[in-house]
Amino acid sequence: TNRTGNYEIATIDAATGLNFTRLTNNAANDRGPTYSPEGLRIAFSSDRHGALEIWTMSAIGELAGATPVRLTTAPDSDTSHNDPTFSPDGRQIAYQDSGDSSGFIVRINADTGSELGSLAGPFSSDPSWASAPRFTGLSNQVVSVVGTSGPDHIVLGIDDNTGDLTFTMNGKTETY
Repeated sequence: TNRTGNYEIATIDAATGLNFTRLTNNAANDRGPTYSPEGLRIAFSSDRHGALEIWTMSAIGELAGATPVRLTTAPDSDTSHNDPTFSPDGRQIAYQDSGDSSGFIVRINADTGSELGSLAGPFSSDPSWASAPRFTGLSNQVVSVVGTSGPDHIVLGIDDNTGDLTFTMNGKTETY
């Protein structure tokens, strides 16, 4: 909400539109909140230290006693860490780092903020996690697979009978 001239995180009962509860209240802009899968934590972007960075806190909110924890540190005021999203197991957070002209997605430990990897490219905005690995497309000879969480065995091929593209991951084959 922007009721006080800066963005704060709040909840409201979606069914009734009532029970507006502010979760943050400070001079900084807090935005882009997302709940962890178990609903106990919230990740969000905040410019409490100048640049937008990723923070987490208990879902009870700062006004109820939760202490926000900064997980990332932007190197300068031109860098923004935006759009945090928890992994399905809640152990990682992916976010958009707009530090250079193309931007990239960074994956961090949800408790410590330790960087676990990054991904650059024209698709690197608004990160999201797939609930299960799946083939998402073939474009210009680039194969997109999202949602893998480990050493998956992936094979692309052509069905000898139909000529269709086949995608096999860990023994399960789909035809396109």
